Amino acid sequence: MKQFFRSKITKRYLLITLLLTLCALSLLYLITTQVMNKSVSEEKNYRNELMAQTVGKKMNYIFSNIINELRVLSEYALRVQEGEVIDIEEAEKIISRNPLFLHSKLVDEHGDTLFAIPNVYISDSPKSVDIFDRLSWSKTYYISNLFSLENGKKVIAVSVPIIDEHGLFKGGIIAFINLDVLSQYLNQVKIGVDGVNALIDRDGNVISHSDSSFIGTNIATHQLGDYLYKNKSGIWEGDLFNKRMFFAYQPIQLGNFGIIVGEPIQQALASTKNVQKLLLKGFLTVTLLTLIFTFYATSRFVEPITHLTKQAREYKDGFRQSFQIIKTGDELETLSITMDEMARELSKRQKKLINILESIPYAVITIDKEGNIVTFNKGAEQLTLFSRKEAIGKKIIDLPIKKSKDEFFVWQTVQQGKEFNEVESEIYDKQGQTHIINPEIFIAHKT
Repeated sequence: MKQFFRSKITKRYLLITLLLTLCALSLLYLITTQVMNKSVSEEKNYRNELMAQTVGKKMNYIFSNIINELRVLSEYALRVQEGEVIDIEEAEKIISRNPLFLHSKLVDEHGDTLFAIPNVYISDSPKSVDIFDRLSWSKTYYISNLFSLENGKKVIAVSVPIIDEHGLFKGGIIAFINLDVLSQYLNQVKIGVDGVNALIDRDGNVISHSDSSFIGTNIATHQLGDYLYKNKSGIWEGDLFNKRMFFAYQPIQLGNFGIIVGEPIQQALASTKNVQKLLLKGFLTVTLLTLIFTFYATSRFVEPITHLTKQAREYKDGFRQSFQIIKTGDELETLSITMDEMARELSKRQKKLINILESIPYAVITIDKEGNIVTFNKGAEQLTLFSRKEAIGKKIIDLPIKKSKDEFFVWQTVQQGKEFNEVESEIYDKQGQTHIINPEIFIAHKT
C-alpha cells in the first residue's frame, strides 16, 4: 500500500481525476443553481404579483361592501328626513355587524348631524367638513385619504350622498374606518410569517399595514410611493418598512389607493438555499464516491505498473534474472512478456560474455563510473592472486595492486571519461610480486 501511494503515476492520475471531477461537478452545480435561482425568481415575482392582485381585489371588495352598506343607511336617512318614523336599531345592526366601522353619522344638506351610530359623541375633525362639501357637489361616494380625529385617532372616511327621487342632495352618510381592523385583514393574507401587506393613500400615507405600527408612515418620497402615485404596477427590490424585501405593487380601483405586497429576501430565497444545501450535499457525496471509485480503479490500473517497475529495478540491481508475467489481458501483460523475453535474452548473452571473458588468456577487470569493480575474470585472479570474491564490489583504488592510489591511471581515465592507452605499467599481486603489463583501456559512458 505504501508503494502504491508513493507511485507518481498514482498521484498524477488521482490528481487529474479529482480536478476533472471537481471542475465538472462545480460547473454542473453552478448551472443548476443559476437555473434554479432564475426559476425561483420568476416564481417569486409571479407569486408576489398574484398576491398583490388578490389583496387588491380583497380591498376593492371591502370598500365596495362598505359603500353598499352606507347606501342602505342613506335610505334610512332619507326616510328620517321625510318625517317617517323608523327603527334606528335596524340601522345600528348594519353598522355593528361590520367591525371596520369605527363611527358613522348622518348629516343633512346643511352639514348638521341628524344621528350617529353608535349614538355616542366622538371628536370630529375639520376633514369632515371637506368630505361633506365634496359630497354636496359630486353627489357620489368618496373615500378620503388618511387623517386624524381630534383625539389623534388615525382614520379614513367612506361617505355616500343622500339623493332624493328628484336628484336633490339631502345630506350624506360618513363612516370612519377602523384602520387597526383593516390592518388585521391585511395581516391574514400576507406571504409567509415575515411578509408585508400595505395599503397606501393618494398622498403616500400608509392607511393600513400588516404591522399596524406603520399606520401613518408616509412613503411619498420613496420610489414605490412615486410609482403608485403614477398608477404604475410591477416588481421592485429594495429597502422599505425597515427591511430589504421583494415587492409587488399596483393601484386599486376604489379610492385610487395603492397596494404593496412584499416578503423579505431571506424568506423568499429560503427554499432556494435549502435546495442549494441539498445539491451541495449531493455533489459532495458524488465527489466522495468518485474518489473512492477512482482510487479503486487507479489501484487496479497502477498496481501492475508498480509491480512491473519493481521487477525492473530488481533486475537492474541483479536480484532477478527474469520477469513475472502480469496477467492483465492488455498491453501491460504484453509489455511484461516482452521484458521477460528481453531479460532472458540478456541473461543468455551475459552468460556467453562471461564464458568468453573466462576463456580468454588475459586479465579483464571492469569498473563502474564510481570506480567499483564489476568484473574480475579468471585471468585477473591468476595475475593478481586475489579471488573474485575479494575483488568484486571493492573500489579499484582500494585493491592493493599499485604502490599508491596516484598510480591508478585507470581510475583517473574513468573519471575523465576518455580513452587511454598505456604503453607499459606494473601491478603487484597479493604476494607482492611485480608483474609488467601492457594494458588496454576503453571508456564508454552515457551522456
